[in-house]
Amino acid sequence: MRTGEELSKALETQEFGRPLAIGAVVQDAIDKKELVPLKEFLNAQKSIYAKTWVPTPWQAVSWGLKQLGVIGGEPAEDKLVAGTFVVMANLEVRQRRAVSINMQAY
Repeated sequence: MRTGEELSKALETQEFGRPLAIGAVVQDAIDKKELVPLKEFLNAQKSIYAKTWVPTPWQAVSWGLKQLGVIGGEPAEDKLVAGTFVVMANLEVRQRRAVSINMQAY
């Protein structure tokens, strides 16, 4: 899926105009790993589902700053990240279907 101005224009309707919070929605999906940047997906050295239990130094600092209210509040403007992403839900559906078809062949 491509995001950016192109997506914003594609979602525009005459009645309602362009979606106002599409940037926040895309960023939330990226944060939740529902959208994974294509390059990151293709170059992954380990499973994209792998999670580390030990936070990186940046994650620890970021968490602390959020707790203090220094970062993480409502953004002043809704910026739509431009890029190409893998929609994980779509990939998972296709994977289940491929496995199902493969199982039926046996």
